Amino acid sequence: STAFSGPFAKLIVAPLLGFGILGNYQLGIQLLSVLEMLPNVIFKFILPQDASGNSNKKLKQVTVLLAVGLSTTGIILSPILVPHFFPKFTPAIQVFQIVSLSLIPSTINLTLISKFLGMEKSKLILVSSGIYLIMQILLILTLGKTFGINGVASAFVTSVCSQTVALVIMDRMLLRKIERV
Repeated sequence: STAFSGPFAKLIVAPLLGFGILGNYQLGIQLLSVLEMLPNVIFKFILPQDASGNSNKKLKQVTVLLAVGLSTTGIILSPILVPHFFPKFTPAIQVFQIVSLSLIPSTINLTLISKFLGMEKSKLILVSSGIYLIMQILLILTLGKTFGINGVASAFVTSVCSQTVALVIMDRMLLRKIERV
């Protein structure tokens, strides 16, 4: 469902707000994917660790701190780099600054998803992805119409945060259930 949300968001944004806004939004998302590369590589390392029962908490904490640094770097450097490399896409600067904030909860999501996959609890991931998708659709429709491109970017960040909240709640509930047994 998370993979489905990218194309679905485009199908909503284009007719609702136009292709100009969609282009700037998509550029912001593509720049975010550059920032997400290192946390994604680390996810691929910690996933087999979690599956074998070694929860590498220190590496997960360092990864979240790295995401904070990358997010901050994206926010600070985007007004300099975007006009230099993409001069016709200056509205994408604000989009990228907003979606850069999603890197932190997205990285937390990866650590929790790795943990749940290691415990063979993939249904929890599906539920959190469904929450993400529903929130993104609803928020694009409401915030996008009201605030335009910044509303769409905020909808993206808020939906990622809602997935993080859902994963954290499910993690806490799972821990309580394990403690009772």
